[in-house]
Amino acid sequence: MGKSVFSKCISLAEIELPDDITELSDNTFGGCEKLSSVKLTEHLDSIGEQCFYECGQLKTIMLPEQLKSIGKWAFLSCTNIKDIVFPKSLKCIEENAFKNCDGTVSVTGISNPETANKLIVPSKHEELMVSGIGEGACSGCSQLVYVQLPEGLQKIGSNAFSRCGSLGSIVIPDTVTSIGSRAFYGNGNLKNVIFEEADMNDICKYAERFPISAFIGTKYLYSQFEMP
Repeated sequence: MGKSVFSKCISLAEIELPDDITELSDNTFGGCEKLSSVKLTEHLDSIGEQCFYECGQLKTIMLPEQLKSIGKWAFLSCTNIKDIVFPKSLKCIEENAFKNCDGTVSVTGISNPETANKLIVPSKHEELMVSGIGEGACSGCSQLVYVQLPEGLQKIGSNAFSRCGSLGSIVIPDTVTSIGSRAFYGNGNLKNVIFEEADMNDICKYAERFPISAFIGTKYLYSQFEMP
């Protein structure tokens, strides 16, 4: 589907894509301010940059099982989005993909219904092979209070979870080798940073691997890191 094909269609409220669509190009539905319901084809494997940016009425998005990538700013400022289902095939979430999604996030099929305001991405044994979180991916998600990342994750980009003011805890897998600057910048309520499978003999390894700038503006910075 071509770039910007439905961009700024301000009266568009619902859409169901045909089965032969495998790719949504950049800005396909950008600025469709009344769009509240989208049914994606099960054969879709990529969502382009700014595909649904500023679709302020969009509340639920069911990502198909074959989806492999979500582009930059794909859901930028979708302020009412509440339910996100991440498929096991997903490999790449690019920069600022969910930036300024201020809604109460409940991840269906990944976390339990009672975990509203929590984002729990499936671990490696559940076959979700996500190798990195892009720059600013969840920046400004102000209602997000808890994040657990999957084993197998290697990189957390700069500003990935910055300005998530309600975030109180983060679990970082032992497989993570890089955390970008200001990844958790400005999260004044962040109290617990949990490194999986770590012990006190590893503390120097973690201090060298991750820059102190990743946690600037957090309440306890390194002093309250929890080692299981």
